[in-house]
Amino acid sequence: MQERNTFWVMERARQWIVRHHDVDIATLPSRTHAVAVAMNRAKEDQPSEVLVLGPTGAIEERRTFGEDPLAET
Repeated sequence: MQERNTFWVMERARQWIVRHHDVDIATLPSRTHAVAVAMNRAKEDQPSEVLVLGPTGAIEERRTFGEDPLAET
């Protein structure tokens, strides 16, 4: 069974970072741009999800793409 690919969006040093597999794949000036980049990558790499972290590290937003590989059939 294929695992879901997770793209993380988080703020670091006044920049917004998109991470995938513990690697920074984009550094952008705004949350809006970072979420857009993460969503585009997630749409291309389904099944996937985008998790947007807030200032405390809590997940503020979650978007999923494709079939859930963990769903019961």
